[in-house]
Amino acid sequence: MIMSSYSLFVSVVISIIRFKKIGPVFYPILSLLYLGATNELITEILLRNGYYNAINSNIFTLIEAMLILWYFKRSAIFSHINQFYPFLISLFVVTWVIDNFWIGKFGFYFNSYFNIVAGFPIVLISLQWCVHLN
Repeated sequence: MIMSSYSLFVSVVISIIRFKKIGPVFYPILSLLYLGATNELITEILLRNGYYNAINSNIFTLIEAMLILWYFKRSAIFSHINQFYPFLISLFVVTWVIDNFWIGKFGFYFNSYFNIVAGFPIVLISLQWCVHLN
């Protein structure tokens, strides 16, 4: 495991210690943090035993995108466009399925098309959220 991966576990420990002081709006971020740490452990075990980590990484990217959207929803960024949230979830799931089972062979390739399709709206929403905060 690369040393920078271990930094995630420091955040996990801090979040567990301060859990009662963290607002519910941040629960999706905490879930993402715990899932990321779990994925790092699974990846470490798989790679040490000579297996590929494409399956768990591809599943993680889908759940990661959903958790980020969930955070945006809890932050009320979708309050003015209610149809936008379900559309993005549908877009992400359909793209993930196409990328993993039609374009690529599940378990052998990392889903790069999904990362592009999911990353683009997440970055745009993040920028909109930053502008909204100022």
